[in-house]
Amino acid sequence: MNQIDHIAGIVLDLIRAVANAFLLGLAEGAVGLRRLMAPLHLTPHVATLVLVVVGLLILLLVLRLLGGALRFVLALVLILVVAQIVLPPVAATIPTSTADSPPAEPAPQ
Repeated sequence: MNQIDHIAGIVLDLIRAVANAFLLGLAEGAVGLRRLMAPLHLTPHVATLVLVVVGLLILLLVLRLLGGALRFVLALVLILVVAQIVLPPVAATIPTSTADSPPAEPAPQ
């Protein structure tokens, strides 16, 4: 069971790392866009609206480009969740060693 937990931890760490890198890039892009819009003297509400529109366009582009990979990662996470739900009861019914089990009764004749 430790192997499944370890694999699930690795997959979740990978997802977190990718999400953190994406969010860091998004934050840097927002700061850069605000600097580019500063000479236009836009009100804060309009600048925020422009950033939201750009963010939605980037999100649509990422979903379009990485749709297959995102589906694969989602399927992998769901498989790991199902494995963690199903395998503990199954592992509890499988004897781990014969040293702990009582001796077998002789067959009646």
